[in-house]
Amino acid sequence: MRGGTKCKSETQTIGGFWRGIDRSNAVLLPSLNLSQPHQSSLNNKKQAVVSFWASWAAGPCNQMDAVAAELAKDYVGARIPFLRVEADAAATAASAEKFGVTAVPTTVFVKNGVVSGKVEGPDPPALADAVAAQLGPPPKEGEQRAAAAGAGAGAPSSSPSPSGVPAEPLDASGALTEAAKKALDLLVRRKPVMLFMKGDPDQPRCGFSRKVVEALRGSGLNEPEKLGTFDILSDEGVRSGLKVFSDWPTFPQLYVSGELLGGCDIVMEMAQEGALRKNVDEMLNVL
Repeated sequence: MRGGTKCKSETQTIGGFWRGIDRSNAVLLPSLNLSQPHQSSLNNKKQAVVSFWASWAAGPCNQMDAVAAELAKDYVGARIPFLRVEADAAATAASAEKFGVTAVPTTVFVKNGVVSGKVEGPDPPALADAVAAQLGPPPKEGEQRAAAAGAGAGAPSSSPSPSGVPAEPLDASGALTEAAKKALDLLVRRKPVMLFMKGDPDQPRCGFSRKVVEALRGSGLNEPEKLGTFDILSDEGVRSGLKVFSDWPTFPQLYVSGELLGGCDIVMEMAQEGALRKNVDEMLNVL
C-alpha cells in the first residue's frame, strides 16, 4: 500500500460486489460516523462509491473523506451510498486487493458489479470530476428532500433567499442560471474578505471551518469592516451554487476581492508559512 495521485477509468468485473465488502467495516458517508454502519444504504447493489483509507495516511484520507462527504449530499435523492472502508484492516485487506487498491486514499466507483472508475491519491478536483462523470447530474433539490423525507414533496421554490441566490441555482444541465451567477458574484464581494463556512465564527460547525477562522484571527484578518462570513448550512442555494461558481467542491471557501483564495488546506498552508496576511493584502491592493 502506498500514497499517490492518479485518476483512471476501468472496467474490472467484481464477482458479487457486496461479497467484497465486509459490512461491519463499511461506514456510510456523509455522516462520518465511524462506528455505525447504515445498513439500509448498503442495500444498493447497482452503484456505490467506496473510499479506501488507512490510519497511517490519516491526513490525506481525511481530506478526501471530507470532499466525498460534501459530494455525497448532492446524491441523497439517488440513494447512492458513499462508503468508507479501512484498506489495511484484517477483515477488508482482501477486498482492497480485489478492488485493485494499491494506494491510499483511493476512491473506487462500482456500477452493476463492475469497477468503472478510480481516483488514487489526495486530489479533490479529480474526485469531483469523477463523481460527476460516473454518477451523472445529481437529483434536483426537491427530489433530494422528498427522498430524505420518504414521501413526495412539492416542487421546490425558485424564489431567491435573503442572500439573493435562487433556492434552485442550477439549470437542467447542472450549470448556474444567470440569476444565480449575478447573485453569487454580488455575495462573494459583500465584504473585501468573505468566508463561506459551516456555522459562524463564534460557533463553527465543522473542524475545517474552525481552523480557517482561527487562521484568519491569528493573521489579524478578522476586522469586522474587512471580513464577512456566510453560513452555507443556512442557504441551500448558496451551498450548491457556490461549488459550481467557484469550481471548488468543499467548504470552507475564502474569497478576497471577489476571487477565490482557497479552501482549508491552502489557507492553513499560507498561515503556517506566515504569508496569509501578505497574500490577502496583495489581493486587496493595499501593499
